[in-house]
Amino acid sequence: MADLEAGCVTLPAGYKLHQCPVCPYSTPNGNHMQYHMRSHTGEKPYSCCYCPYRAAQKTHLKTHMRTHTGEKPYACDKCDFRAAQTGNLRKHLSKHHSQDSPNI
Repeated sequence: MADLEAGCVTLPAGYKLHQCPVCPYSTPNGNHMQYHMRSHTGEKPYSCCYCPYRAAQKTHLKTHMRTHTGEKPYACDKCDFRAAQTGNLRKHLSKHHSQDSPNI
């Protein structure tokens, strides 16, 4: 049985389940809760040095920065295509190489 303590639920393994006070979201990772709360507060502490873009998470800023630097770290292993985001590589593979490998 779980014990309620200061907004947290003690899990059998000894982890605390952090419950969002605004919505049903919960997580055993306190940092994840901090990132999640920014979706409610609108806090965006990470800012681009080239444009007005601001992000709630550092990884989102890092992805955004590729629009300025032109970095495309994700390469297709079947042709010369490169992408700045993994989702764009997945779309490319699906559109251009789906017949090459049915499990993409």
